[in-house]
Amino acid sequence: MKELYIEEIGQDSLLLQIEQLMTDYGQGVLELVYSYVKNRVVAEDLTQEIFIKCYKSLASFHGEANIKTWLWRIAAKNDWAYHG
Repeated sequence: MKELYIEEIGQDSLLLQIEQLMTDYGQGVLELVYSYVKNRVVAEDLTQEIFIKCYKSLASFHGEANIKTWLWRIAAKNDWAYHG
């Protein structure tokens, strides 16, 4: 995936970029989440929540880190105990 550099972007662009992130990294995020919760349905729900968080904060991503690192950081900040 080409690296995303987000400056002034509109709603449509955000949707396209989050779709691309889901295509590129969705399975990896799901596998990461499943490794914590050991329940497929819960892992799928949490993965969806993670991508919603990404969508809400994507405009604030300025390219200081790799987009995958940024995404994994959002996933890692999730409250696994709440869902486990």
